[in-house]
Amino acid sequence: MDNKEYFLHKTIPMAEMHSIKMAIHPENTPWEIFGLPRIITS
Repeated sequence: MDNKEYFLHKTIPMAEMHSIKMAIHPENTPWEIFGLPRIITS
């Protein structure tokens, strides 16, 4: 399981329990920041 999948498995059930809608917004500039890759890239 990768980090993104792990994060979603842990957070989505709690968000649903509290009627919070989760979404991902793709960055306008999908370049690395501080040498770390972005979560969403095109």
